[in-house]
Amino acid sequence: MTEDGYWNDVRLKKEILKHIENETFVLTRHAAQEQKHDGVDLGDTLRALKEGRHEREKTGFDNKFQIWKYAIRGKTEDSETMRVIVSFPSEKMMIITVIKLSKGQ
Repeated sequence: MTEDGYWNDVRLKKEILKHIENETFVLTRHAAQEQKHDGVDLGDTLRALKEGRHEREKTGFDNKFQIWKYAIRGKTEDSETMRVIVSFPSEKMMIITVIKLSKGQ
């Protein structure tokens, strides 16, 4: 973690994998609704988090909640591209939203 709380890619991946393995994550209501809307399930979301890459250009600091929100770009089981936004507000990883991306996004 840097001085401002931002995690580098290695630390971020380590934390994501740890929370998935330990099942210490929370899916927000919004993320659950977006999964349903986009036709993806929790397995797709976790797969994208495990195998995806950090999208630094879509990651940002949330001033309201004073926390970093990290964007992970990955694939569903059917090889569709998706983005998952996560944060780490406590001892759990929060899955904030899930977005299935169209080509070019």
